[in-house]
Amino acid sequence: MCIRDSFYYGFTIDNNQDEVVYLKLYLNSDDPYLKFKENMLGIAHGQYIKQFTFREKIDNNFDHNNKMLGYLRFIEYDEDFNHIGKYFKTCKADKRKLRMPVMSIRNEKKMLTKLKTIAEKCLSKFPQSYEEDMKMLESAELSFNERNCLVFRAGEKQIYRLMISMATFGLTVLSKNAKSLKINLKDLIKTTPFGSYIKKCLIPLTGSWK
Repeated sequence: MCIRDSFYYGFTIDNNQDEVVYLKLYLNSDDPYLKFKENMLGIAHGQYIKQFTFREKIDNNFDHNNKMLGYLRFIEYDEDFNHIGKYFKTCKADKRKLRMPVMSIRNEKKMLTKLKTIAEKCLSKFPQSYEEDMKMLESAELSFNERNCLVFRAGEKQIYRLMISMATFGLTVLSKNAKSLKINLKDLIKTTPFGSYIKKCLIPLTGSWK
């Protein structure tokens, strides 16, 4: 049960690894392929594509979270559409179930930049930082409901922070020449919270690490 669900029942769970955040994705209004993409998704101009959930335990939920990343790749894609025609065919039965895989380093960098921007924007809407929330949780003067609200809020912030960390790491890797990075991506698969993303997305894109 995610914190949001348990919150409705009047309680929250500390360090809940099943926490999620809810995000609505939109196409870019200045996208040269805007009309084409709207038709592919079967949405009206300015309508959001759909609402996604992004889960905190990134590795255990990679396939789930990658659904949203696939849509972000589609949103940011501005290369040759002839190269991905076969993926569009999967949308005909249900235009809202697009799954775009990793396409290119350029597109992946744009996707990660978008992901980071979304997370930073969401974090900026909170009046207090994650660190301030954690400090407040140490107070013995909080009421039961006040503590529940803080746990709920801090849990959402933690997911946004993880999204930013994953995006920042990916952008660092994809922006540098393989020889200039004194790291082995394979060694990081089990030591980072986003090892599955490294294994299934970054390593295939950076052939030097194979």
